[in-house]
Amino acid sequence: MRGPAWYRGVPGLMARSRESAREPAALAADEDDAREALARRLEDELIAPCCFRQTVSHHDSDVSTRIKESIRRQIAMGRTEREILDSFVARYGEAILAEPRARGFNRLAYLTPFGAVGLGLVAITGWVIARRRTVGRAVCVHGAGGAIGPDWTPALRAKLAEELSHLD
Repeated sequence: MRGPAWYRGVPGLMARSRESAREPAALAADEDDAREALARRLEDELIAPCCFRQTVSHHDSDVSTRIKESIRRQIAMGRTEREILDSFVARYGEAILAEPRARGFNRLAYLTPFGAVGLGLVAITGWVIARRRTVGRAVCVHGAGGAIGPDWTPALRAKLAEELSHLD
């Protein structure tokens, strides 16, 4: 940057002074937006305890309305997201969480899909390997009329040709 030494820091000082000169109302609005975003995220993480079918954010009942109010009160008190969730778990149990915590028996909810995919891949791989081993081999089916396969008699071949000609 060109110019005298005293001038080099002036643009940075001007930018900082503009940031610090923001109106307190704008800072309060940003803080309110952050609190509201946290409240909405918590509403999406909790299930309405009246029926345990929808999240609090989508459910319209007295219980879910009280939970929404409680979330906003706890945020205003300065509690963290984890503390708020723990308070609801203590009151309603882990069933109130939309997404179970990955500990204990709940880990199966996270591990089962991966296990199922792994077993499916093993089964498909085994089937492909078994299928490759049989390709190119003569397969004979033994029925009531004897063996049918590559060792057909001329009479059987003629009968097959005759029946196939009727299909044309």
